[in-house]
Amino acid sequence: MMNLKMLKAAFAGLFLSATGFANAGLILEIDDTGDSLITAQILAGGTTQVSGTIDTNSDIDLFGFYWGGGILDLNVYQDNSGLDTQIFLFDSLGFGLFHNDDAPFPNSIIQATLAAGAYFVGISSWSNDPLSVDGAIFPSDFTGQLSPTGAGGASVLSNWEYDGVSSGAYLLDISSTAQYPTNDVEVPEPSILAIFALGIMGLASRRSLLGKKKQ
Repeated sequence: MMNLKMLKAAFAGLFLSATGFANAGLILEIDDTGDSLITAQILAGGTTQVSGTIDTNSDIDLFGFYWGGGILDLNVYQDNSGLDTQIFLFDSLGFGLFHNDDAPFPNSIIQATLAAGAYFVGISSWSNDPLSVDGAIFPSDFTGQLSPTGAGGASVLSNWEYDGVSSGAYLLDISSTAQYPTNDVEVPEPSILAIFALGIMGLASRRSLLGKKKQ
C-alpha cells in the first residue's frame, strides 16, 4: 500500500503552492524549503528569479517548477555572501539530469534543451551532493556541466551527502526562449499540478515496493 503520509504531504504542498501561482518574476524562498521532492517549494509559473538563503553549511534548497519546453538557463550566484554555490537539476521523479559546481567561476550554471514537464532544481554549498540508494548520482568533478554518471546515477534522489563548507544568500535566475506561458493566466492549469502529483505518487509507490521487497 502506498505511504499515505507521503501522499498527504505531497498534496498539501501542491494545494498551498497553488495559492502562490498568481505571482511571477521574483519569488522569495518560503521559510526554508526542503531537500526532498515532497518538501520542495513549488515555484509560480513565470518565475524568473528566486531569492533564497543557504542557512547552514548542510542546507540544501530544492524547488519544483513547470517548464514549457525549449532551452532552459539556470544561473545561481551568491547574493553579497560567502556562499560557494553548486546547482543540480532533476526530472519529475527525482532522476538526476545535470550538475554544475561553479564553472565558469563563480556562478553555477546549467543550460539544457528540455521537453515540457515538471522539474526540480537543487541549490547548495559545495560538497552537499545528491545520493540515490546506489551512491552518488553525479561524479565529483569541477570541469563544468556534468551528467549523472556517478555510481548512483541510474536511480532517483533519496538523500544527500551533508558535507557543505559555506552558507549565505543566493539568487537563482531562470530564463529561456520558451518559458512558462507569460500571458494573463494567473492560476496554473490542473494538469501542471497533476504532473507534480503523479510524479510524487509514483515515487512513493516505488519506495513502497522497494520496502516490501526488502522485508
